[in-house]
Amino acid sequence: MATTDLSQDSLEAALGRLVRRHVGARVLVAFSGGVDSTVLLHALSQQLPPHRLLALHVDHSIQPGSGEWAIHCVKVCNQWGIQIRKTVLTPAAAGHLDEAACRDARYAWFEGLIQPGDVLVTGHHRDDQVETVLYRLLRGSGVRGLGGIHPERPLGSGVLARPFLGCSRDAITAYAAEQGLSWVIDPSNEDRRYDRNFLRHEIIRPLVARWPASGRNIDRAARHLRHAHALLGEIAGQDYDELWEPAANCCLGHHGCMEVERLDRLSIGRRFNLLRYWMSRNGYQPPGAKRLDELWRQAKVARDDGNVRVAWPDAEFRRFRAYLYLLPRQSMGALPDSISWTTQSPIQCPGVGLRLHARVSNEGSLRLKTEWSTRLELSWLRRRARLKPTGGQHRRRLRNIFQESRIPPWERRRLPMIYRDGVAIGIPGVVLADGFSAAVGHEGVEICLEDLMLRRDSGRSDL
Repeated sequence: MATTDLSQDSLEAALGRLVRRHVGARVLVAFSGGVDSTVLLHALSQQLPPHRLLALHVDHSIQPGSGEWAIHCVKVCNQWGIQIRKTVLTPAAAGHLDEAACRDARYAWFEGLIQPGDVLVTGHHRDDQVETVLYRLLRGSGVRGLGGIHPERPLGSGVLARPFLGCSRDAITAYAAEQGLSWVIDPSNEDRRYDRNFLRHEIIRPLVARWPASGRNIDRAARHLRHAHALLGEIAGQDYDELWEPAANCCLGHHGCMEVERLDRLSIGRRFNLLRYWMSRNGYQPPGAKRLDELWRQAKVARDDGNVRVAWPDAEFRRFRAYLYLLPRQSMGALPDSISWTTQSPIQCPGVGLRLHARVSNEGSLRLKTEWSTRLELSWLRRRARLKPTGGQHRRRLRNIFQESRIPPWERRRLPMIYRDGVAIGIPGVVLADGFSAAVGHEGVEICLEDLMLRRDSGRSDL
C-alpha cells in the first residue's frame, strides 16, 4: 500500500510506547522470518536487553522451503544474541493451506509458552488491518468484527500486542532496507487463490491508487467501530444487570434466565446486543443475526408453557413459561435404562452428562436417612411413577411435582429417579419421598449433582 507519511521514527515510537506500557516484562516475538517480524525483532533488540526477548518460530511444513526458513531464523537470532524457540506444527492435510487452522495451532502453542506478565508481540501492521476490515465487511460482520485487529488483548497468562498496527507496510520495508536486514519470502503471499491475497493485490492496490489516504481512513474507521463496540458492551452490561435472573428453579447447569416480556420492551438492536453479550460473557460464540431472528420469532409466538429451543454448536436458548434460558448444548441422545450405584464412590452417568456423589450433611431438606443411602439404583424409566413427598398427604405423579417445582422440560428427562430395593426414594434436587428423609438437625446424606455439559461451575447440588 503506497503510503509514505510514516518513517523509521514512527516504528521506534510505537515500540517505545509498548516498552513504557509494559515495564520490565519479558517480550515474546512471533518470528516467522518475514520482513514484518524481522523488523519487529530487530527494532525491539535496539530498545531491550537480549535477556528480555524470546523469539518464537512456527514451521507449518506447508511450503517446501519452510525448513530453510527455520534455519534462517535461528541464524538471525544467534547473530543478534536473542534466544529462540521453534516448533513444527504440521496441518492435517499436508500441502493444503488452511489459514484458520494454522493460526489456531500457532496461537495455542504461543499461549502455552506465555508466563504471567509476558507480552507476545506480532508484526501486524496497518495494511493487515485494512485487509481484515474489508474481508469482514464482505462477510457481513457486525460492529465487533469491523473493529478489525485489536492493538492489545489478553492471551493466556499474558498480553498479546500489535505495536505496528498504526504503521504502514512501506514504513516497515523502508526500515529493513535502511538497516540492511535480510528476510525470507513466502511465495504463497502471491497466490490469488487465497482470499486475503486476492484482496491485497486485486482490490486494495487499485483502491490506494485512486484514494491514497484510504488505508489511514479505513484504519480510523476501525478505531471508531472498536469504540462503538466498547460502548455497546457498556450498555449491554447495564441491561444485563437489570434483566438477568439466577434461574433458581433449575437443578442442572445453566447461565440464568431473562423474562421474555421485559426483553420485548427493548428495541431490536438493544435486545440482540444484550443476547450477544449474555453469550459472550459465558464464553460462547454468538450465532449470526439470522439465528437470533429465528430465536426471537419462536420466543414471541410460544405459549407461556411452550418449550422453544434454538441451538448452535456449543450452546442453546430455551424458552420455558415466561422466561428465556441460556444453556450449554443439551444432549439429545438416548437415556440409559438404569444404573446401580454404591454411594461410597462418585458415579458418572453415560449419555446423560451427569456426575453424582454423596456427602454427609445436617442442613437442607433433601437428605436421606443414613441407612437408606447405600446400594441405590438410578433409573430414567419412570412409566408414570408416583411418590408421596416428604410431609405430603397423598401419592403424586412426577409430572405434577415437576410442574409445581417449575423444573424445565430439558432437565426432567435427564434427572434420575433414585430407588432402593425397588422402592422410589426421590429425584435429586427436586423431591424426596416421605419416610426416607433425615430429621431436621440430624445427620443425613445429600446426593449432589454435577452437570458435565457445563464447562464452568454449575453451582447446584441437592437431595
